[in-house]
Amino acid sequence: MASEYNKYNNELQSTEQKLKKLTDAYVDGAVSDEAYKTLKTEYEKKIIELKKLIEERELKIKSELKKLEEEEANIKRELELLEAKKIIGDITERQYLDERKNLEKKLGDLNEARKHTIEYGRTPTPNIILPTPQPAPPSSPNPNLVKALAIILIVCITASTFIGVYMFNMNRGLTIELDKTNSKLNYAKMEIDHLNNRVSTLLGQVNELSRFKLRRPSYNELVRFLNADDTDKQKYVKDVYTCVQFAHRLQYNAKLQGLNLSYVLVNYEVTYIATTKGGHTCNGAILDDGRHVYIEPQKDKIFSTLTDLLYDLTYSRNLKILNTAEVWP
Repeated sequence: MASEYNKYNNELQSTEQKLKKLTDAYVDGAVSDEAYKTLKTEYEKKIIELKKLIEERELKIKSELKKLEEEEANIKRELELLEAKKIIGDITERQYLDERKNLEKKLGDLNEARKHTIEYGRTPTPNIILPTPQPAPPSSPNPNLVKALAIILIVCITASTFIGVYMFNMNRGLTIELDKTNSKLNYAKMEIDHLNNRVSTLLGQVNELSRFKLRRPSYNELVRFLNADDTDKQKYVKDVYTCVQFAHRLQYNAKLQGLNLSYVLVNYEVTYIATTKGGHTCNGAILDDGRHVYIEPQKDKIFSTLTDLLYDLTYSRNLKILNTAEVWP
């Protein structure tokens, strides 16, 4: 299953790269309209099919990992009971070693199965550290009392296990919601800290840039600036350095060169199999000849319309712009 996942993932990346090269060639005039439309439709259909296959494989892999975790928990409980029986003398040393060896083998098989399941790259769960064997207790002068205590201990451990499973099932939904809430709170805190740092940085940049008089660039001047600028060389980091930071950086670097670039925010919806909504941030410029163009700062590409920029971003022409905002320095 993992090999199929890797195969589909590699094929998806290859198809997306082909579509990008096709779009670049079309923009450069190296590919005809008819050839572009035919190949673009073929690649987009293949991308949708591959994404669906990848999603199905991920669900199956998650299901298998869940089953392995449940089996692992059962073996751990058996080890705890075995250890308790040994401590109180309910089983012989030989029985203890034989049963422990059997459980260790089961754990080893589970770990191998988990490694095989997560072969596509996820971090495996660490192997279980088995409890250290305890030395055999001295013989009790009262065997009946020892046996009674052993029975009580086994009953308590068994009851505790069943109660724990019951409470886990009862509280599972609440635990998931609590984890989601904590994640949202942590993300919100990170965003607030990031925005505070960004405000401080922008205030300093405003003071620095106040001495510049910005101008409309020519098309060739804009191309030269993008070729020399390093914004597209920055690394995209989810929730930390995104399209927002790319657009801010390009606008700021343009100001340092005396060029007037805008900051463009757009919300849109795109349809593949189902319709989803998205948002993006890029840059805009009014050239010295009056033309209004749009710039994708992550790729240093110039587009005559915002729709063309979004086509290049989503690889789909089944999209609709919901609203936009363009901010000039």
